[in-house]
Amino acid sequence: MPELHEVDLRTDLGAQEFIKHETVSVSFATAAGVLTARVGQNHYVAGDALLTGADGDCWCGSRECHQRALSPGVSAARLIQKSR
Repeated sequence: MPELHEVDLRTDLGAQEFIKHETVSVSFATAAGVLTARVGQNHYVAGDALLTGADGDCWCGSRECHQRALSPGVSAARLIQKSR
């Protein structure tokens, strides 16, 4: 699979922004590592959110970014407990 480097879509007239709503399982990394997703490798550090979608694909993101994306009424503690 080809890798994309230094992609900047700000000047691409065909680029669009989308918000994806999906139920995911989440855990938080206790150490740095790499997970392999459908689109390639994802590197993460301790504390990052490790997410798995309904289709089994996985990816990672910063804990801060993940916590901002929580749905109203769903606490981080509930999500962490659910993923164990």
